Amino acid sequence: MTARVSSTDEEGLRALYEALDALRRAEHPFDPRHDAVWRALAGWVRARTRQGERRRDDIVQETLLAIARHVRHMDATTPRQAARWASIILRRKHIDLARGDATDAVAHGLGEGDAALESTASPEPGPAPELLEAHQRRIEEVVLAHVE
Repeated sequence: MTARVSSTDEEGLRALYEALDALRRAEHPFDPRHDAVWRALAGWVRARTRQGERRRDDIVQETLLAIARHVRHMDATTPRQAARWASIILRRKHIDLARGDATDAVAHGLGEGDAALESTASPEPGPAPELLEAHQRRIEEVVLAHVE
């Protein structure tokens, strides 16, 4: 017995395929003209990421970056193939981040409360806040220049 697929499901699959295909064919996938395509893909990914997921935004971001890196190599020719391709990437990002959390000492420390943080705090003062702010501004400038 096969599952029934509604016309809404078919429309969603078709929209996903068209978005991925537009990026696959685009000379510059990050061109601002493709903002609507990226918003649609972000919505699709977000809808398939568990609501209670602690790192939901990270999963969405990592999935979109992976799609961007590999969309030119996508060989899907139908909406269902495109959905399967994107779903595999999403599932792998869930797994990657879960594995990272399992070995992340900071994530484990945060789960134990302030006592764990205080016990690992360095008794020596760190860099002055002004230096950190200046360093952060430089990083933001470099990242924004790269994005542009």
